Amino acid sequence: PPLYNVGTLTQLLFNFLSKMSSYADDSCDVIHARSSEDCNKRILEVVSDRIQWFKDVGLTMNIPKTELMGIGFTPSDVTIGDTIIHPKNEIKFLGTIIQANLKWESQVSFLRNKLRSAAARIRTEGRHFTVSDKRILFHGWVVGQLHCNGLAFLPALNMTEIDQLQRAMNAGIRAVVGLPRYGYAPISDITAKLGLPTLQKIKEKVLLQAAWKRFHEHKPKYSDGPMTRGRSMANIPHGNQKGHAGKILNTVLIPFWNHLPLIIKEHSDPRKAKRDIKKFLPTEEQIHRRIFFIVRFTLRFYLKIILFGFLGLDPTTYFAGAQIATLDAAKDSTQHHFANKQIQIQIQMPNAIERKGTMGN
Repeated sequence: PPLYNVGTLTQLLFNFLSKMSSYADDSCDVIHARSSEDCNKRILEVVSDRIQWFKDVGLTMNIPKTELMGIGFTPSDVTIGDTIIHPKNEIKFLGTIIQANLKWESQVSFLRNKLRSAAARIRTEGRHFTVSDKRILFHGWVVGQLHCNGLAFLPALNMTEIDQLQRAMNAGIRAVVGLPRYGYAPISDITAKLGLPTLQKIKEKVLLQAAWKRFHEHKPKYSDGPMTRGRSMANIPHGNQKGHAGKILNTVLIPFWNHLPLIIKEHSDPRKAKRDIKKFLPTEEQIHRRIFFIVRFTLRFYLKIILFGFLGLDPTTYFAGAQIATLDAAKDSTQHHFANKQIQIQIQMPNAIERKGTMGN
């Protein structure tokens, strides 16, 4: 209710020693100090002020669900009434498990179990559904779990944790098409054909949307100087990426903002920006086509070099100063465009007859 939401904001006026994050009836206080003793004193003061606030507004504090965790030190026990709150190594806030060592093993393990449980639900509750209907269940029960608070933990996951979550997602993909739980299956091809997102694609989408939300209203302001490509694209210079500064969200989002096309950066409507970001992300089929084009171009180029060597000719004489292929630097919202140029080559044959040939890239 609106009155409840406005009333809970008065907690901020009762204490200025902590930074409070609140959503509905859940709240989290972050307290910091220069020493363990000072931090313990502030914890007791904040707890006393919170108890007093609950009494003044006529609410009951849920003491059994109150948790305490220290980062970098172990706080002392806190007594509220007849209940003693012992410090923990991890707490759960709004569905996300936060560890004292600032790692995400528990969150990844929790999500893996949720994803595999969702895959089992797709098999049982969707056993009479078509593949198209199971795709809807997959987006709701599997992809939805990763989007929930994904911005908090997805940027900090290492490759091992990403692989573990992707394997759990693959169990849901097997359930969609009715494959056995174990055994070989071309999961990548199935994912591309069904149009289902991979974990890497979900991570990129979440970060692109977060970068647009954070920077689209505060575009960079440049000092006097020439208009470079970066300035024309409203790119933000990279910040300090050493140590902890490189792990904070503001630093992580800058490369994703710079990766967005200018047309998306200039959007003011969140719905249009979200729609265009979804179109901007290439599908698996488009990625495979690009890789195939690059491999085919590379093979053709080196085969021509080998042919020159077999004929006893020096290819550098004929390729000097010629640009074999150029990559169009303009970023389209969906794909890159490759520009080819024809190269005129003069070949001197052994019989001293001069011939001209045209070779395309």
